[in-house]
Amino acid sequence: MPSRFEYLFVLLVYLGAGATILWSPLRRLLRTRLFWMSAITFEVLGTIVDLLAIRWGWWSWTAGRVCGLGVLGIPIEEHIGFFIGHMLVVGSWEIVSE
Repeated sequence: MPSRFEYLFVLLVYLGAGATILWSPLRRLLRTRLFWMSAITFEVLGTIVDLLAIRWGWWSWTAGRVCGLGVLGIPIEEHIGFFIGHMLVVGSWEIVSE
């Protein structure tokens, strides 16, 4: 596998493992408007934090380790990671709260 797809591959493994464990609550959550509103909010906040961290020189991505697609200078993998992280945390919260 080319090194530029490693981050994406790890995210997909993370998604697969989490979604397998949390399938029932995730299936319900993905149908609710509140889940999507919170996902968008989390994405916007994550993007703002990333943009600030990039501007202040706190972190960056090696060009050869990301696939090359990006939004606002942030690799698409990072945006996918925001969504997966949000989805798995909310799914876990649903299980704990039941």
